[in-house]
Amino acid sequence: DRLGVGGMGIVYSAWDPKLDRRLAIKLVRVQIGASGATRGRNRLMREAQALARVRHPNVITVHDVGTHEGRVFVAMEFIEGVTLLQWLEQTPERPFRQLLDVFLQAGRGLAAAHRAGLVHRDFKPENVMIASDGRVLVLDFGIARGPTTGVEDPPGLQPAPVTKVEESDDGEVANEVADEVDEAEFAPSERVQDGMTRPGAIVGTLSYMSPEQRRRRPLDSRSDQFSYCVALW
Repeated sequence: DRLGVGGMGIVYSAWDPKLDRRLAIKLVRVQIGASGATRGRNRLMREAQALARVRHPNVITVHDVGTHEGRVFVAMEFIEGVTLLQWLEQTPERPFRQLLDVFLQAGRGLAAAHRAGLVHRDFKPENVMIASDGRVLVLDFGIARGPTTGVEDPPGLQPAPVTKVEESDDGEVANEVADEVDEAEFAPSERVQDGMTRPGAIVGTLSYMSPEQRRRRPLDSRSDQFSYCVALW
């Protein structure tokens, strides 16, 4: 069964007959060799590798990663429940202590990722699940990376153009070259080190993004903490 569609892939529920358990399988939407396939495949592989480094009850567990008919998949534990966004929308006026308990659990999962050397870069209510048993889990590490310190452009490479940031219907940020952009809001880009995000790109969700992430400056766990506090607010 299809559970949902995101910017980079489709998530299905499936059954593992050998271990007698239900799984959530994330599958890249494009075929290898198609336009954008390499980026999608690498992003999904990185999500699996990032999650495999984190062992914590408040972070979703990855069971397997591989390819099927030329498409990369990640098999994760299946969570019966709702996203934090859905949970908040069900009852907008929840008791403060109830909200605090949920966010503390999410915060512990985020802190576990930080201890593993990861910066999530897209913490928001849509990327947190509340299981039917009350457990809260952080998920969707598709753009996670280690803390950035900034590097100079290699010789012969010119700085990427300043970009205009737009938010799509699913909340993810798209980038377009802009003729006129407020330079105070978006500083000159830093070339990324992971080889995944194109130079000058801004990734994440604009409404939860820290100022340094908007300006493409070095990031560490404090950027996630900013997004976390925005979500809690």
